[in-house]
Amino acid sequence: MLETELYPPIKRYFEGLGYEVKSEVRHCDVIAQKGEDLVIVELKVRLNLDLILQGAERQRMTPYVYLAVPDSTFKKDKQRVKEITLLLRRLELGLILVTTSGRVNVQFDPGPYDQEAARRRMKYKKQLLLKEFQQRQGDHNQGGQTKRRIVTSYREQSLLIAKYLQAAE
Repeated sequence: MLETELYPPIKRYFEGLGYEVKSEVRHCDVIAQKGEDLVIVELKVRLNLDLILQGAERQRMTPYVYLAVPDSTFKKDKQRVKEITLLLRRLELGLILVTTSGRVNVQFDPGPYDQEAARRRMKYKKQLLLKEFQQRQGDHNQGGQTKRRIVTSYREQSLLIAKYLQAAE
């Protein structure tokens, strides 16, 4: 799918919501206006850092900024989708996916990110993190290490038990 193929479905979608839509206005891919509301949509065939930076730059003109990409961008890696979604929400950018048949799926709208609500949702994971931290006896790992087993508190305890059993023989 080409970037230019994303425009007609996006235009139809916003016109259906009552916006006047124009393309390529002062380096913005799509501008939609209804009364005082101004929406900017940046189009790309891949969601990448350049697109995110473009979206952040557009937020200087309006808080209503969407990034639009083909839905095929997200079909492969579900975990990556969650990570990107979190980033875009934190940046208060909206996300639109466009199907090859020209259907527009607004994944989420731009809007304020509630950091406190996010922390409340992550309370359990934070508790697990702190429990693991407090249960570790030493610092046996190297920060950033890969391709090596991590020494967890469970593994520390297992090695200690093995050591005692070996000594008891």
